[in-house]
Amino acid sequence: MADGDINVSPAEFQKIPLDFIIATPLLTTINAHRQAAETTLAFITKLLNKPADGNGPGGVDNLQFKMKVNEVDSNGKSVQAEREISVPLITLVKVPSLNFDSMSVSFNYNISQISKEVNTNAQQAKLDIGTTGILKGFFNASLVGSVEHSRTRETTSNRGGTLEVKVNVSESQLPAGLQKILDALVENIELPK
Repeated sequence: MADGDINVSPAEFQKIPLDFIIATPLLTTINAHRQAAETTLAFITKLLNKPADGNGPGGVDNLQFKMKVNEVDSNGKSVQAEREISVPLITLVKVPSLNFDSMSVSFNYNISQISKEVNTNAQQAKLDIGTTGILKGFFNASLVGSVEHSRTRETTSNRGGTLEVKVNVSESQLPAGLQKILDALVENIELPK
């Protein structure tokens, strides 16, 4: 390679830790998904009551609601009565369930090199040879010379990079097993007649 040639070699790009740049957002998203699943599990487990003997998974805690209803007594009169409804707690609260819909990693790296070289050469020469009059001292010579040389070299190198990570998260449907349990609990709530 001659002096002054510009070379942006693939070696510049080999120094970029692409494995790290691409793998880190993926691993972070996987870890976030795991934490979301653990949060859902901890939420459901916290709603379960423990059996008296301490063995087994336990049942679902219920909340007791009291309500007044109008009833007709044996004389045909409308009277107000108080009724109690037992509702499983898990059917009243929103179970956290997140879904990581998509993830995109955008990486842009730019290497630009600017090289500028200016050469200036100036030369000047003057030669006077002559005689006058009775050979004016037999011979006359004059030599004037000038040499000017200027060289400028400028090299600019810019390196840069941008990393953009987008993760789209939405609330997902409940897992099929949990949805069936919730549906069964809701169907078995006894309402006063």
